[in-house]
Amino acid sequence: STGNTGNQGTNNQSTGNTGNQGTNNQSTGNTGKPGTDKPATGSTIKQTAEGATISHNISETDKANAGITVTNNKPDIADASLESVKADLKVNDVKDISVIDVFDVKAPANYDGNPIWITLDANYSADYSVLHFQDGKWVVLETRKSSDGKLQAKFTKFSPTAIVSIASKASTKPADAKKAAKTSDQSATAAFIVLFLAGVSMAGASRLGRSRKQS
Repeated sequence: STGNTGNQGTNNQSTGNTGNQGTNNQSTGNTGKPGTDKPATGSTIKQTAEGATISHNISETDKANAGITVTNNKPDIADASLESVKADLKVNDVKDISVIDVFDVKAPANYDGNPIWITLDANYSADYSVLHFQDGKWVVLETRKSSDGKLQAKFTKFSPTAIVSIASKASTKPADAKKAAKTSDQSATAAFIVLFLAGVSMAGASRLGRSRKQS
């Protein structure tokens, strides 16, 4: 009977293999993967305070029409598609436009057709612009900062939307600032040398004049 009890204990250990269960739980509950798949700004689907829906699930047709691509979870917009906003964004080259996020915006259920401010899933920044794909091209939307510091844009139509930043809006680069400071220092040094030589020349001329008078 003692041997049977030992066997039962062995069976209990094999059936109660908490180590294997733990391994299974990790594989089925891999919360890291969904987090990795999401863009940097916002969740895959979100309801805004105004009742609109923001989704990163953009149809393939809309992607093709708007020039949207997603590579390794990083969205981008084709240069040719961004040509329509180059003037409004005041850039000479569309390559200065950096795409932060691209998503689809659907109207609130009670939308009445009038312009509406929608709170986007990103903090406000003066360097951010919001683009909207409508009537076959990208356009720049009016933006503002919400009371809680979020980025808002005014919509009249609803379809793919993008948050972008402009490289030319950035402040002077450190390298440029150092170059400017170096140039300024060089100019000051050159001016000092000129003044010094002029002083030496005047002093020499004065001494020569006195020498001639004495002779």
